[in-house]
Formats: sequence, C-alpha cells, structure tokens
Amino acid sequence: MQGKNNPYLLSEQVQRILKNNGFSAVFNFTDYQLFKRQTRRAFNQAQEIAQKFMAEAEPQANDFQTYIF
Repeated sequence: MQGKNNPYLLSEQVQRILKNNGFSAVFNFTDYQLFKRQTRRAFNQAQEIAQKFMAEAEPQANDFQTYIF
C-alpha cells in the first residue's frame, strides 16, 4: 500500500477537514506532529488537530478569500 492515499490515516482526515473549511494550504507535518501529541486524548483527534491549524492560521490563508461573493 506504499505510495497510496489511505483515507483512514489521521493525517489524511485532517487534510480533508482543512480542505473542506478552506485551509488546505496551512497543513504541514511539523505542526501536525506537535498537534497530534497535544490532542492524543481527544475524542475526535482529527477534528481537534484541524481546529488547532485553523486557530493558528491567518485569515488571509483561507482558500475562500480569493472568491468574490
């Protein structure tokens, strides 16, 4: 299974949550590892990690900023 995306991996779940919320560009593995350790007791760890990424992201980093509504 090497080289394939596994939708059940925690990192893939976090990336999917970030993408759905417009923060696909803020994911990096250094912060991911830190947040993973900080949230190891969370009920929904993927959601908690994504929330931490979004909390630290600048509002300009949101993918939806380029759209005119």
